[in-house]
Amino acid sequence: MRRIAAISLVVLLCALALYATTTAFTNCATGADVVIASGKVWTNPSNIAVSGGQALNLPAANGGFTDYLAATNFGFAVPGGSTIVGVQVTFSRTGTSNGPNPSPILDNHIFLTKDGATVTGTDHALPQFWPNSYTAVNYGATTDLWGATLAPADVNAATFGVFISAVNSATTLQSCGVLGFVQIAVTYSGGARSFSPGFIGTMTRTSKEAAWSFK
Repeated sequence: MRRIAAISLVVLLCALALYATTTAFTNCATGADVVIASGKVWTNPSNIAVSGGQALNLPAANGGFTDYLAATNFGFAVPGGSTIVGVQVTFSRTGTSNGPNPSPILDNHIFLTKDGATVTGTDHALPQFWPNSYTAVNYGATTDLWGATLAPADVNAATFGVFISAVNSATTLQSCGVLGFVQIAVTYSGGARSFSPGFIGTMTRTSKEAAWSFK
């Protein structure tokens, strides 16, 4: 039987595993009207921070649109040094309740905001008409940064949030509303995890049949 010379192996296993964490969907604590030139003002915008509250608007006919309904102050505590990898937004909205279903109301603009006053990233407005009863809609994904560069300090800030603007595509006056709460979830990578080596040492055997001995 062929003998095998002693083989010494030194094994050092150090693995880095990247992992992602998604926060729970968190309610906004502040709702406000942010002016768009020629936009219609939201009535009771702070209601989107109240359970069952309604922020209402009456956008003009023929392409009339609303101001931004700003939902901010989510109270995130993403650890410093993390990498933000995605943002999800959800809220319930409705068009005219006594009109056709769906209503003639559409998204005008859906943007993130870092400072609570200006937009950041890409517009996530959807082409679907708003229903004539409150229905939840989702924007973004766990891997969608909305075309923005976001740091933990940005999403943890009280001014971080989402801007919502609607538009009336009909030739007649229509109304629309957003129901509290507007919610956001943030997905982030916490960096690397270090794993302890399964074995560090010398493994030796003197023949094919012999068992490995560990030192």
